[in-house]
Amino acid sequence: MSTLDQVLQLASRIPDDSLRESLVRLTRALGPHLLDFDEMWTFAGLAKISGIAQDDPVLFDAIRILSSPSPVRVLDMHFLYYSPEGDGEGEVMEDHDIADAYRLGYLVDPHTGAELHDFEDHLVPYFQVRKEASGG
Repeated sequence: MSTLDQVLQLASRIPDDSLRESLVRLTRALGPHLLDFDEMWTFAGLAKISGIAQDDPVLFDAIRILSSPSPVRVLDMHFLYYSPEGDGEGEVMEDHDIADAYRLGYLVDPHTGAELHDFEDHLVPYFQVRKEASGG
């Protein structure tokens, strides 16, 4: 059984109609993208491809289900960093750099070398399809 089939099977057991419907919509929207390993989706991007309003709380719950460690994990969450001194372009951060920032309580700005204690204000999550979800 494919990962997407497992997600749909899980969704059928969710008692909350709104969450179940959102999870199914998002899962079906991701189906054609299972080999797009370089594609990066923010919350807004996932809202757009699924047709779920970006401010709908069930979108966040559905994304959480699809990106949490479990057999039905389809998405990996990573972060873009927007430097307060930068040009407005987000920079892909390595997962270990983000883990270090949470452990230390600050992130070292890759452009200035400054320690940012409010680093969370400069991070934007994005999601990518897990290779394991496609069998790739």
